[in-house]
Amino acid sequence: MTEAYGVFCTEGHASNLKASFKAPRDMFVDLSNVDEHSGELCRHTPIPNGKAPLCLLEIEVNPRIINRAASDKHVLYFNAFMMTASTKKKEKVQIQFCNMGLDRIILPTQAKDTYTVVVMASDVSHYATRIGVTFKLMLHMQDCTLCTFHRNVSRDGPQTIEEIHSSLFATKEKCIAHHMQNISTAKITLANVGVERYREKFLVSVLFVHVPMSFQEQYLASRRSHGTTACN
Repeated sequence: MTEAYGVFCTEGHASNLKASFKAPRDMFVDLSNVDEHSGELCRHTPIPNGKAPLCLLEIEVNPRIINRAASDKHVLYFNAFMMTASTKKKEKVQIQFCNMGLDRIILPTQAKDTYTVVVMASDVSHYATRIGVTFKLMLHMQDCTLCTFHRNVSRDGPQTIEEIHSSLFATKEKCIAHHMQNISTAKITLANVGVERYREKFLVSVLFVHVPMSFQEQYLASRRSHGTTACN
């Protein structure tokens, strides 16, 4: 009965990693600019019942940030370099931060050096949208805490994205941020893939932990049971 939901979920790390099928969540997708939307395809939860660092974003000096403010929400769009727990190098991605309500998102635009924002949340999901002949592979996190780390600003500890990544995921050291804030959602566009090339082989947890082949086979089987095209 649970497999009918079609959302493949992993939880934990290493030998404690568990897999299950759960009811899908709303990905809060604005359908006005997309042709198709897959809904939630898979989800990873590092720490049950708690927030964990899910990704690190390196933001360059003088970033080009698209700012959309309204009475009921604040949205920022920008490019950044991202690292996750299992990645060894940073990759350029597109970011959307959204906060519902009156509070505005604080993202420095006049920083003298690149700085790093760690996105913390309870879990991360994958979905896909299609615009014309291109699928966008998306990560979605909700109820997030953003932790901003500046370089060369009177505080000992890791400063670069690589140093913070090592402290959080390798040596498990405590990192003290310069600024923390809560936002509603963070969405990350990982890649744009041609429609003819897209096959539902993306598994969100491979970005965060090593996933046994048996888990990947379970995931692919669940996707095949719902058809092989992305957005249905």
